Amino acid sequence: LVAAVLPGGERSLLLALDGVPEPARDGVAAAVAEAVRLSGLEAPGIDVIFPEADSPLSRAIARLGLRLELPAPAPRARDDRPPRLR
Repeated sequence: LVAAVLPGGERSLLLALDGVPEPARDGVAAAVAEAVRLSGLEAPGIDVIFPEADSPLSRAIARLGLRLELPAPAPRARDDRPPRLR
């Protein structure tokens, strides 16, 4: 997660995600946008990108940004049932 200054001088947040399969990227970007919208934050928005793992952009973001490590999901006993919410 980094703060970005766009060419016109506008400021934005940029969320770079790695390891997201190509077919899931549109859905992941939409889910992030919806989460930001529902959060109530007065953020101007967030741009979601999926840079290649060892690209210059990815290295710059890793050097300058805030890295968020997400835990792996817990395995479920049966995949045909939805997870039990507690």
